[in-house]
Amino acid sequence: MAAQSNFWALVKHDFKRRKRRNMQIPKGWWLAYAGGALAVLLTLTTYAALHGHTYLGPVWFTTFGLPFLSFGMATSLTASEWKNGTAGWWLTLPFSRLRLVTSKFVAALLRSVLIFAVVYCILALFGLYTMALVGPFDPHSAASYLLTGLKWNALLFSVCPFVTAFGILFCVLGESRAKPAIPLMWILFSGLWWLLFAHGGVYLHVQTAGMPNLSVSPFLFIPIVVSWLLAYGLIRLAAYLLNRHLAM
Repeated sequence: MAAQSNFWALVKHDFKRRKRRNMQIPKGWWLAYAGGALAVLLTLTTYAALHGHTYLGPVWFTTFGLPFLSFGMATSLTASEWKNGTAGWWLTLPFSRLRLVTSKFVAALLRSVLIFAVVYCILALFGLYTMALVGPFDPHSAASYLLTGLKWNALLFSVCPFVTAFGILFCVLGESRAKPAIPLMWILFSGLWWLLFAHGGVYLHVQTAGMPNLSVSPFLFIPIVVSWLLAYGLIRLAAYLLNRHLAM
């Protein structure tokens, strides 16, 4: 029980990890940027909706690249140990290397959940606001729009474990004696991605004309589950490299 509690404390530490203070942007500036972006978005949305230039069909599907943010977060969280000079401390914590790597993996996924939730809320409000401006507001269409967004985001997030695990392995590989294998890992990742997801269109029907709609075949979950198993293997491999082949 104590070990599990300590593990989640480590995940919490990784989740809340920030860059060095001299690299941080003050919170006031973040709020100013967010407020300015929101004002511009509302202005453009209002103008486009009132002049008939807004089409909600492709809105959700513009977020196709979101899973790759998981790669960036995974590499950033892992690389921070070396950039901040805390790699030695991190590796001497009373956890197995597998648990240390898994903590980074879970923290990166939790950050991904947060980003997906924020993006979903923004696009949901955008769609509902547009419907209200165009009128008349149809609750059935609104519910369909929101449900399509949920399905699409759930589908995108389902591939995040694979991308996140590869991000961690990529970073660990760069700090190990196996660093020359990085180009080979990129080739393998690209090949696996193509094998798993390049034919998703066979099992996935996306409607962008009119209101967005998404139909998913149950067979699509086969490559998704396979990608989860591969993610587990990549995490194990990263832990092995930390344990046996770290260049320190």
